[in-house]
Amino acid sequence: SLPLLHDIHAAGLTSMQLRDKIAVALAEFMPSPEVSVIVTEVRSYRISVLGEVNKPGVLSLKSDTTFLEALAMAGGFRDFASPSKILIFRKDNYGGTHKIPFNYNRALRGQEDNMALRTGDVIVVP
Repeated sequence: SLPLLHDIHAAGLTSMQLRDKIAVALAEFMPSPEVSVIVTEVRSYRISVLGEVNKPGVLSLKSDTTFLEALAMAGGFRDFASPSKILIFRKDNYGGTHKIPFNYNRALRGQEDNMALRTGDVIVVP
């Protein structure tokens, strides 16, 4: 957010692209603006873990994460969780949502992949 420009959408832009976008917008108010953009922290991946886990909530991640890693960050299962009936809700490129079943017990036995999560995924542990 900048005083003259208000909020600027930065998601999906590199620091150079954001710099150029700000410079173009500021050019309306001042000649040849010099702009620097420095990334201080990356929080590209956000995954939600809900239901019967010890620490439900949103995980802000800095890199690719698997289901088992996300579960560990959420503190593991509560006593009455159903690890064989987990659902992962994932949005597609068209705005639709898909339910992906995940069986934790089968994953531990190597019978199911420890799938990589995507930003925006919501894990529901019944």
